[in-house]
This record gives sequence, structure tokens and C-alpha cells, in this order.
Amino acid sequence: MVSLAVWVKISVDFLLANSEILAVVKGIEYAYSQAPTNMRTLAMALFYLTDAKGAQSERRW
Repeated sequence: MVSLAVWVKISVDFLLANSEILAVVKGIEYAYSQAPTNMRTLAMALFYLTDAKGAQSERRW
């Protein structure tokens, strides 16, 4: 029974990590390609800020 719980936890963590990677890569690509040249830095900063806030809210106990 315990080993089943471990495998469920590992598979869930694997799926969450992969989805986070894919979302970040797509978000960076979108923010960089759609923003005007003089606003790319601001678009990337806002993207990273929202990503950091989301990660911070996930870590609260």
C-alpha cells in the first residue's frame, strides 16, 4: 500500500514539473515574440514576476 502511494506521488510530481516547464517556455516565447522591441524587457519582467508569485503561493503551508 505504501509503495503505491509513493508511485502516485512520483508520477504527480513528474507531471507537474513537466507542465511547469512547458508553460514557462511557451510564456517566454509568447512574451518575447509578441511584445514590441522597446517593451520586451518589461514583458519578460512581468512574466517572471507572475511566475514567481505563483511559485511563492504554492509553497505556503
